[in-house]
Amino acid sequence: MYHTVKQGETLSRIAKQYGFATAAKIYDDPNNQDFRQQRSNPDVIYPGDKVFIPEKIPASFIVATNQKHTFRIKREKEIYRTRIKLEDESDDSLAGHKAILMMGDEALESKIETDGFVEWKLPKLIVHSAKIQLFIDDDHSDKITHEIDVEIGSLDPISEGSGVQARLNSLGFQCGKVDDKLKKKSELAIKEFQAAQQLTVDGIAGPITQGELEKHYGC
Repeated sequence: MYHTVKQGETLSRIAKQYGFATAAKIYDDPNNQDFRQQRSNPDVIYPGDKVFIPEKIPASFIVATNQKHTFRIKREKEIYRTRIKLEDESDDSLAGHKAILMMGDEALESKIETDGFVEWKLPKLIVHSAKIQLFIDDDHSDKITHEIDVEIGSLDPISEGSGVQARLNSLGFQCGKVDDKLKKKSELAIKEFQAAQQLTVDGIAGPITQGELEKHYGC
């Protein structure tokens, strides 16, 4: 059977929905060869993508009788990873500062890495909307200095116009509404990004520009 991807879904969530311990069981299936070629990053998929769901094959074990046996299923943790970039702040100045991901009433704490990246292992109960709280001050106090609203699982692939727009907006090159339409405002944002990265300034998000966007955004 095939599953049609909806906005906000990740391959890990789809795997859990169908009872698989890892997303690799779906992603590596031979029937998903075309999907793998189209989506080289299984964590960034697109609404409308069709993913083949293989049949679950029950595991079998040979064990001794009249003994107690314990079997543990290792399920992969879903990770939310992002890059924090603040105006007038270098990546090094952010390193080591606390960052909390608020998912409903649950607060997940982490530390910003030297390159500005930060990640959290997500709980079983997943929500799409969350908030990042940053504690960026010299004395590492518990005072919240920044709050950022985020949508988990909503990032589209870089090959899609909406994926280009979302990354540009997050990096401070404003495209306006993420609507998959690379019109005048988006073209201007692309040019500003290209100029900042010393690329050919043509307003077209070609492979080189897409690669730079992925590099600076983080995925």
